[in-house]
Amino acid sequence: MDPVTTVFTAFGSKLAYDVLGPSAKYLGEELRGLAKVGVENITRVFEVAHKRNLELGKTTGAVAPRLLYPLLQSAYLCEDELVASYLGGVLSSARTEVARDDRSVGIVRMIDGLSSYALKVHCIMYSSVMAYPTQSPENMLKCMNNGSGVAVLFDESKLREQMAFVCEENPKEILEHAFLSLGAHGLLSGGHRHFRRQKSEIDGRFCYLSLRGVELFCWGNGQSAGGSLDYFSGRVKNEVTDRVAVEPLAIELGMVSWA
Repeated sequence: MDPVTTVFTAFGSKLAYDVLGPSAKYLGEELRGLAKVGVENITRVFEVAHKRNLELGKTTGAVAPRLLYPLLQSAYLCEDELVASYLGGVLSSARTEVARDDRSVGIVRMIDGLSSYALKVHCIMYSSVMAYPTQSPENMLKCMNNGSGVAVLFDESKLREQMAFVCEENPKEILEHAFLSLGAHGLLSGGHRHFRRQKSEIDGRFCYLSLRGVELFCWGNGQSAGGSLDYFSGRVKNEVTDRVAVEPLAIELGMVSWA
């Protein structure tokens, strides 16, 4: 199985060159018995990347050749819309003017190590803080850089609603898995359990952001170049991030415990 060879066949060489730049020369030209659904999955990821490139005005540069196989192999099996959005964002982020910039390889492997549940929680967390910044961007970035932390408190019911669980899924177990997984990858810390807030009827769940989590969010949305500065200034956004964001109950600087 060779997913890389599907690209020209799936949607023509022009789009392949528009997304990959000169690195498109590494792609094969023949379809080698791949399932139609896999080709459609790859196509969706490339279309996300192309759209992000157009939005960001990316017309030059190239994607590091090392990214092609891991990215396209992941895309071939990707049927989840949000995962496809992240992969497409990484593909867009990977197009740079620096030929040896292959940081995207590690980002794709990080995504591969996360379930679709964990990746959606990641997107909700970081989209929400960016959409509802109750602290100044400068202060949040300063706290992240000096290690004092940014703590975010969510309404558990709104978080579960945004996850869109079906009746066969166990929200408690899935969210515990998601937060523990994100913590293990350094993408945030805490959040593995929810609690009843004092003097409140609301169940809450809180976690701390991480610079690694910000990095993945920026890469997964096609805007790796600006990094944490762009994130805390609210510039890393698109229709996906707008759709999943929920208003946090609180955002505080430093180490905080609401339990």
